[in-house]
Formats: sequence, structure tokens, C-alpha cells
Amino acid sequence: MEINNTSEVFNTTVLNENYRLKEHDQYTAYRPVAFSFGLIIMLSNLTVVVSSGLILKKGQQPKSTYILLGNVSLADTIIGLSMLIGFSFENPDSSNPLCVFELGMLVCPAMVSIFTVGLIAVDRYIYILHGLYYQRWVNTTKVRVSIMFVWLIGLTLGFLPATGWTNHDLNSNCFYVAVFPGPLILLNSILSIVPIIVVAVLYSIILVSALKNVRKINASVDQAKTNTKSVLRIYRGNGNNTQSVKTSKQNNQNIKRSLSFNSCFEIESGKLDTKDFVSKSNTDLTNETFQPLPNKNKTSFNNVSVSLCSTNIGESRNTIGRDTDSTAGQRTKDAARGKIKEANKWRALTIVMLTTGSFIFTWMPFFMAVIFYVLCDDKEVNPKCLNIRLLLAGPLAALAFMNSIFNPLIYVWWHKGFQRYVQTCWKRYISRHFKGKC
Repeated sequence: MEINNTSEVFNTTVLNENYRLKEHDQYTAYRPVAFSFGLIIMLSNLTVVVSSGLILKKGQQPKSTYILLGNVSLADTIIGLSMLIGFSFENPDSSNPLCVFELGMLVCPAMVSIFTVGLIAVDRYIYILHGLYYQRWVNTTKVRVSIMFVWLIGLTLGFLPATGWTNHDLNSNCFYVAVFPGPLILLNSILSIVPIIVVAVLYSIILVSALKNVRKINASVDQAKTNTKSVLRIYRGNGNNTQSVKTSKQNNQNIKRSLSFNSCFEIESGKLDTKDFVSKSNTDLTNETFQPLPNKNKTSFNNVSVSLCSTNIGESRNTIGRDTDSTAGQRTKDAARGKIKEANKWRALTIVMLTTGSFIFTWMPFFMAVIFYVLCDDKEVNPKCLNIRLLLAGPLAALAFMNSIFNPLIYVWWHKGFQRYVQTCWKRYISRHFKGKC
């Protein structure tokens, strides 16, 4: 029995030594990665923080959205700064107070960033699907209170190990699972998964609604094309030289019409004698006819009638052509607007898919692995638990912090208001410093 116990202790010691070597090698390999990520995260998000502050100073709307964008960028900036600080110092032991401070500077802004992304999802959901109630439900006061509450949660849970509630894993490197106790890790993970689920659900609802609108737009565009084609076929023969309205090609034929039909005629060869047109009663009109006019006036009247008739027919045909052109032009404009709206919808769909996908792809593997590690038995000797710990200290942590790189690209750099502001500032800078040098 003693020999077996001695062999088990020896195997455990060898396993721990091998794990320590792998952990140290992984830490050495990921130091340049941490420095690169930290620098990119800090610079990209710091630019967004400054720009958001200037935009809010100018009073550009909607303020609530810019406040949330500035807050998530501020949290990600602190993450990048903390990674650079961690790169500057050697990896301390888990019992070192500096280790608790470094981990708190990472956990707190990470949770704030996750919660703020959830608030942005709620903001976009109300703005897109319930726009009429947006000003009533969302305002700057509510957003500021929500942000303060989020920072309070992040500071409390991130720096709670500073009170002495830490994991009793002595002689270990400064890692999240080595310092934070299991219950606190589970609490942080569950609270962080909730915003991820909210983001996935709300953006999925937005996605379904946007797809329905795209189908409606496509149906309206197809209907507009069909209506345009049918109108052209009625009045213009669908592009052929045939005429739908048959008119006389000879303008010198005599067309006998009543005087009341030509209400705006003019007689060029003289005035008509009023004696020839005597007002009669309805009975006389049914039993008698008009007296014939002299040939001279009759010819003049008939010529005028033919001229008016030909002119009216020509003008009517031109009017029909103009109406057809205007109708076709309006249909074309409607189709163009439909295509623009469709492009905007697909752009919105792309943003929604990238937002949800990046959030789930970066953070969910980390939180799932953390939960499995906390629930794992015999963490010190179980090879599966040790492998999960290595993943949490290296690849999964790097994957999670990639979300801080994606956030400014998805939420800010694709935001039209932010794009216009950056373009305006860039043009002003170019015109101020390079005007007259080209």
C-alpha cells in the first residue's frame, strides 16, 4: 500500500511539473500576442472614445446610442491598457496582490463591455422595431443610470478577490481560474452569458423582421416592373410601332359635329349669321333639324372642325405619351428606391449577423470552458482539467479578447453618423494643412 501511495504521489508530482513547464512555455509564447492585441485594442477603441465624446459635445442625435458606443469603447480601451501593463511585468504568483489587481483590471472592463453590448442590443431592438416609442422608453438619463449600474457590478465582481476571497491554489501563475474562487467564477460566467443570450435573441428577432421587409420590398419592386410593362403595352404597343389609338391620317376630311362639341372654335372666313342658329325647344329639336348653312360658311366651319379635331387627337396622343413617360419614370424611381432600401436592409442584416456571430464566437467558448473547469473533479491531477486550464490561459483567452477588436469595427466604424463625422474631420484636416500645396 505504501509503495502504491508513493508511486501515485510521484506520478502526481511529475504531472504537475510537466504542466508547469507547459504553462510557462505557453505564457512565453503568448506574451507577444498579448502585446499586439493590447496595442490594437487600446488605439482603436481610444479613437472611438474621443470621437464619441466630440460627437456628444456637438449634440448629435441619438445621444443614447453614442453614449453606449462610447462606454463599450471605454471598457475595451481599459482592457487593452491592462494587457499592455501585464506585458510590462513578469507573470507574478497567484498570491501576489499585483496579480489580483491585474486580473481585476481585466475582469471588470470585460464584464462592462459585455453588459454594454447587451444594452446596445436592447437599444437597437427598440429603435428598429418600436421606433414610435423610442423617445419615450429610451433617454440619456436612463442610459447613464444603466451604465453606472453596469460599472458598479463590474467593479464589485472584478475586484472581489481583493477582499481575501481567493482560490487556495498556491505556487500557481497569475491566471483567472487560479485566483478567482469557483463560486465567483460561476457567478461571473452566468451573469455574462445572460447578455450574450439577450443579444442573440433580440438580433434574431430583428433579423426575421428585416427578412420579411426584404421580401415585401422585392414583391413591390416586381409588381412595379409588371405594372410599368403593362402600361407601356397599352399605350405604346410594348415598344413596337403600332398605335393603340387609331386616328385618321388625313386632316382635310370633313367631320360633321354639332356646334356645342367645339366650344372653343374660331371661324377664319367670317362670322356666322345668328339667324341660322335659332334656339329651339326640346320638342322642336327632336322633330326638326337645323337649316343648312351657306357653302362658304359651311366650308369654313368644317375646316375649323377638322383642324380642332386633328389637333385635339394629336394633343391627346402626346398627353398619353407624356403620362406614360411620367408613370414609367415614377415606377423606375420607386424601383430604384426599393433597391436602395433592399441594400440598406442587407447591410443591416450583415451587421446583425456579425454582431451576434462575433459575440458568440469569441466569448461563449471561454465561459463554457470555465464552467466545465469549475465543475471538474480533481483539478490538480486530472489531465482533462489541466488541459482545459491551459486552454483558458492561452487560446481561449486570446479568442475572448478578440471581441474587443471586433466591437469598434462592427458598432462604430460601420455607424453612418460616426463615418460622416470622421470624414468631415478628415476633410477639414486636409484642407487646413495641405491647402495650396497640391
